[in-house]
Amino acid sequence: MPLDFEIHHAQSMVSFTFEIFANGNSDKKRDLPKRQISPDILHKAKTLFQLFVA
Repeated sequence: MPLDFEIHHAQSMVSFTFEIFANGNSDKKRDLPKRQISPDILHKAKTLFQLFVA
């Protein structure tokens, strides 16, 4: 399996995990809209993950 495919797959899994996390929290905080993760935090997490994978 080519490395770039593995990295892309891992990134999509991370995005999927963040979506689950964002949607899961909405049960406890009904006044907040779903996917209430700031883009800044999401960007930092993805950057950190890319450094970890690279």
